[in-house]
Amino acid sequence: MIRARVRLPFGTPLPGELVEETLRDVRIGGSDLALPGVSVVDAGAERLFTTDDLRFDPRDGGGPFCTPEQRREARAFGAVNVVFHARRGLDRIGALLGRPLPPLVVRIGVHDAQAPHLLLIIETIAAALLAKRVQKATLYQALQKFDDRAAQARITCPRLCFVGSADEI
Repeated sequence: MIRARVRLPFGTPLPGELVEETLRDVRIGGSDLALPGVSVVDAGAERLFTTDDLRFDPRDGGGPFCTPEQRREARAFGAVNVVFHARRGLDRIGALLGRPLPPLVVRIGVHDAQAPHLLLIIETIAAALLAKRVQKATLYQALQKFDDRAAQARITCPRLCFVGSADEI
């Protein structure tokens, strides 16, 4: 378990409240960081992570007048926040879909234009959520005409229970 400094935007003005969170099963590389199911890779030439301490100070922001160390720390803070919020997002979307999502790799910084674009991934997830909602709506619309009282009256076995799976009826 490693402590990390992240921004949580809920209930505070943007960019959010700076808090420390505990990250479990973290893998730290020189320019990459991973939680289960999410990897963030920085395409910059510099090594972002030199220790296991992920509590970076974002105050200097990596602007044009900062030192190379302040720039590295700002990029590292960004990578930590991306992996933290991407993991949270995948967990929430997976819960809505009722199944976990495949692993996600997020590239930050300048990188090959042929790499998968994050917007495409988000659109794919949104389409899957919409398909799941349409599937449930279709299922419930089909069941509205079903007379379950008449069906129950025809069951002669006491304490019989029907269980469906995979939305198949």
